[in-house]
Amino acid sequence: MSVNPGPSPGAPPPLCRTGTPNLDSAQKAIPVDDSQLADRTAFLKQRQDTNIGNIGALQSFTGMFKGVMAVNGYVQIPFMDVNRGLIAAFVQWGFCSIDGLLQSQIWNKPFTIPCPTEFPAACEWVIAQWASNNQEGPGALSGSALGLETLSISRTQASFFADFNGEGAISIANSASGKRGLTGFYWIAIGF
Repeated sequence: MSVNPGPSPGAPPPLCRTGTPNLDSAQKAIPVDDSQLADRTAFLKQRQDTNIGNIGALQSFTGMFKGVMAVNGYVQIPFMDVNRGLIAAFVQWGFCSIDGLLQSQIWNKPFTIPCPTEFPAACEWVIAQWASNNQEGPGALSGSALGLETLSISRTQASFFADFNGEGAISIANSASGKRGLTGFYWIAIGF
């Protein structure tokens, strides 16, 4: 024999259509007619349809966010451009290693890096910065200037120029020998 614990506090009393409800003495049923049940059913169905539509729209929107989280990766971010309408901005990034190269192989030399994914329309901006594993002493660029200048950008790649002023010393890392210095450069590009 099961015991009906009764309604939870604050819960509305159960609805019944006709006849005597199967309730214990602590519960009371509110009689309703068919039109009230139809109205309630229609309301719940409308609410369910609205929720399904909202979930579909949200899934479609979040599906436009894509990307790859890696050393060389990208993220696609949808947004409404005031001039173009709905577009997807792309932010791409990566690392170009120079580990083990000789100084003469980077002085006044171009470096071309491929983008992790092609920009659909254009790459608008790109920048690069040297990276070093040298945390002691005078640093990887002792008394010298070695800049990274952007040569060109396209939908699929970017080219940089390692501009050396010819003075001082440049230390380049070599993981095989344990030598510390410049390990390469990080880059980031933005487009759509």
